[in-house]
Amino acid sequence: MTNLQKNLNGGIISQNSKAFFSSSLKTAVELADDGANLEPLKCIWGNYILENSFIHHPSERGTGKTLLSLQLCLAISSGWGSFCGEKIEFHGNTLLLNFELNEHVIKRRMDHLFKNPPQEINQKKYQARVYTSRNSFLNELPEISKMIEKYKPTVIFIDNFRLAFLESDGNSNKEVAQAMNQVLTLRDIYNCSIVLIDHTRKNTRSQSTESDLQSGAGSKSDLADGDYFLRRSSKNETFRILKRSKSRNCPDQKGAKLLRFNTKTLWFEVEEECVNEAMHLGNGINVSTDEKKEIAKELYDKGQSMEQISTVFGVSKSTISRWLSAY
Repeated sequence: MTNLQKNLNGGIISQNSKAFFSSSLKTAVELADDGANLEPLKCIWGNYILENSFIHHPSERGTGKTLLSLQLCLAISSGWGSFCGEKIEFHGNTLLLNFELNEHVIKRRMDHLFKNPPQEINQKKYQARVYTSRNSFLNELPEISKMIEKYKPTVIFIDNFRLAFLESDGNSNKEVAQAMNQVLTLRDIYNCSIVLIDHTRKNTRSQSTESDLQSGAGSKSDLADGDYFLRRSSKNETFRILKRSKSRNCPDQKGAKLLRFNTKTLWFEVEEECVNEAMHLGNGINVSTDEKKEIAKELYDKGQSMEQISTVFGVSKSTISRWLSAY
């Protein structure tokens, strides 16, 4: 059996990357009995990435999603107990499949990260690896399968959907579903977690976080076990909003985590564990006027000027004055 042919409960992935799985029929009792014997899912990075999960990670351009993924690769492989306030229970080798950046960019970023880590980077037991390619995911699948079999990564990051699946029409639900199925098959065969990095749609900066903010077809979100978004804050250019929108295996997130991008070290740090996302979205916050008034009053009570608040909402100071006078 070749590197691209591997049994998984009767399933085979072939050299043309098409997966064939035998069907299964079980009674409700059998399913319940099997479920009772399953171990709880371990946290690879809090509830953002759980073991053996397929996670969709759409983010705004320029927010640092690749840097965050590199940092997670280092934290998980170095045996850190947590990163950015999220516990890491499952350590091991990590792999980032880089279809986007020039390798020299990755080298410079990695050099900077190694010089200024928040904890010791220890690559003796496990290692973080980056595979850079200008070919598509499908063309690289034989080599990717060999790497996964050899190094058995705990988590794989694919950066990013558009460049990894150039042969697919990103707006076609059928073609996107076929591309996603290739990733799901890889996860099922090798029992690892996979994070698919993606972009959000244009002109969505002011909208609250939800799964259909991703660019292209909605089937990307439908087929993932969970997602998380990295977004800009209107309050500070170094602030980032980290927010989960969907998860099949854990409770919904309350509020959002606020991160700060340290421009000197290039590492992300926790600024605040739980914030109201709407207060950070900026111009044209997509909430009702009554909610905007309440948020404006809260900001004013915390010492922000009417001019600052007007910038947050993208309205005039006189409008903010009218809102505040209602209280």
